[in-house]
Amino acid sequence: MDNPVVDLFTEITDGELSQGIKEIQEDDQTGIIRIDGVVRKYAHKVQEITHANFSMTLFLTQTSLLREAAYRWIK
Repeated sequence: MDNPVVDLFTEITDGELSQGIKEIQEDDQTGIIRIDGVVRKYAHKVQEITHANFSMTLFLTQTSLLREAAYRWIK
């Protein structure tokens, strides 16, 4: 695909994707994104690709994880 952010999430393993979704659910309760988690790890990768601010990349990461989970597991 021509979108490196989409490619990043298309290539994520099922294990990391599942962990990322669990983190989103758990971190939503506290409002704090864990420092050593999958979500933050991929947010940094997205930031390297886009050079956007961290708030934007965090939002993009969360929505991308949720979208990839939906697309992958709806089959």
